[in-house]
Amino acid sequence: MSRDTCSARGDPADSIRAVNALLTQIDRIRRRNNVVVLCTSNLENCLDSALLDRADVIHHVGQPSVRALYTILSGSIKELERIGLVHSDTNGLPIDINVNSMGHDSSDKHSSELLDIASLAKGLSGRCLRQVPALAWSKASEVRGNRLEILVV
Repeated sequence: MSRDTCSARGDPADSIRAVNALLTQIDRIRRRNNVVVLCTSNLENCLDSALLDRADVIHHVGQPSVRALYTILSGSIKELERIGLVHSDTNGLPIDINVNSMGHDSSDKHSSELLDIASLAKGLSGRCLRQVPALAWSKASEVRGNRLEILVV
């Protein structure tokens, strides 16, 4: 977190000390030629400018594409199948698809529906999206009780 932000918000001095300690250690480790420091953050607006100044490379990774969202949802559903919470009435979803060549015919029905859901989920993080199938299963089990049978593609 930015030291300026910490001061403006009235955060404890511990936050500022932690940032200063990190910066000091990064300066020390730079003397080594065989060490790589990799940092990630979802709070890019809160990063300390002194930390950013020490970075040789800054690479922004945006939100997942619709194809990536489909893959995340599909993988989460396959995990629910693997542990026996849901059962498939077909061979299941393809984990990866070519979004551009995807048709909306009946043979691709389930994949197409999941692709539509992935399109609606644009802007959600991968972490959030990974939880959606399990939350849907949980909500469905609340409604139907112990006799739950959900057929997933």
